[in-house]
Amino acid sequence: MHRFVRGQLERGAFLVTAVIKHDLFRRLVSFSAIPFAGLVTPLLLLPIIARTTPVGGWSSIAIGQSVGAFCMMVVTLGWNLRGPVELIRDPLQHAVLLRQSLATRGFALLACALPILGVVSHLAPEEFRWEAVFMAIGIASSGLTPAWYAIGIASPTTLFLCDALPRVAAAALGAWALLAGSSLIVYPILFLAFSLLGTACHAVFTFARAVAVKPTMPVIARLRSLLSPAFSEIAAGSYAAGAVALVSVGASLTQVAIYAAGDRAFRLALYGVSSVANALQSWVALDLEVPFSGKRTRLSLAVHSLIGLFGLVLFSAVGPPATSLLFGPGYAINYMTSIALGLAFFAISVGTSLGRHVLLPRSRHRQFLASTVVGVVLGVPCIVALSSAYGATGGAIGVAVGEWATAVMLGVFLLRLRRSSPAHA
Repeated sequence: MHRFVRGQLERGAFLVTAVIKHDLFRRLVSFSAIPFAGLVTPLLLLPIIARTTPVGGWSSIAIGQSVGAFCMMVVTLGWNLRGPVELIRDPLQHAVLLRQSLATRGFALLACALPILGVVSHLAPEEFRWEAVFMAIGIASSGLTPAWYAIGIASPTTLFLCDALPRVAAAALGAWALLAGSSLIVYPILFLAFSLLGTACHAVFTFARAVAVKPTMPVIARLRSLLSPAFSEIAAGSYAAGAVALVSVGASLTQVAIYAAGDRAFRLALYGVSSVANALQSWVALDLEVPFSGKRTRLSLAVHSLIGLFGLVLFSAVGPPATSLLFGPGYAINYMTSIALGLAFFAISVGTSLGRHVLLPRSRHRQFLASTVVGVVLGVPCIVALSSAYGATGGAIGVAVGEWATAVMLGVFLLRLRRSSPAHA
């Protein structure tokens, strides 16, 4: 009996050691934990905002974050989808690609400035309008961060210093300022300033070390090549990222605030999905020589399916008490809302891997765009109509409808890809 127990312990220790030494485990830890910490930290400031400002201030920050999250996808211009793969394919073009990304994304940020001002000014409460505007611009400017570059060159240090650390610093200083009695507008300004500072420091450091190389593609041609992945990314997240703004079209201010609490917890969980997807993106890209049957591709789908299932169960079980604890009893969502958000979380987790790890690396941009357009066409009117009728619960159901429509379409294209691949034949 003693030998049996000892043998089982040794076998378990061997398996744990093997998992820790595995490349996938190290990549998940470094490229998931770091950006997740940076993305989550600002959200942890929201309970302080909810408890130190009136409902109008809380709603204005939530609306600003929602509009800013949509504009951030416009600003990224598809670099999160295409950039890491191009860095892997052509190491000599690293600095050139970074320069072109800043030029194209900077133009997109300037183009978003006036729409942000107009939309936020219309949706946010009048007394907290500028807080919402600065919050939206700050979130949109985070689309300039070099996170895609750090993932492409497999540098967790760059990811921490230039993406995660500025967010953490802005949130920490913002929390201190609010607790000390400062105005709510201090935090949005801090977030904007630190976001731009991290991007600028990375650019200066990278260009100082770069060797002069002639670009393989002019900036205008690069911009054209990014249109397809950019439209795909914008369509994929438009109704989800802008859900709070869509709910505010027809629902009351109280229902908007309640949905915003559930949406913040939802976004908090989704950052885990995006962090894992980023961690696996360049790792799965090494599987491209196999049409579909690569082990890394299958493993990424399995990982995201498990994450989605875990999120579904967790949201369904603890959504209402968690939002009550984080934001106060007045902002707690009900169980119907939490179940709908859990279903949406599962669809997003699986759909993220289907799109970013299977279809897009194999140049199935049209199929990915078609899937996301179907989700938008169904999701946006459902969010507006159902939230007008059923408040926060209706908005969550609308998000779930759109995300499941996208995931189902991606699954259909995946089956077609399998049937057409030589490995399947």
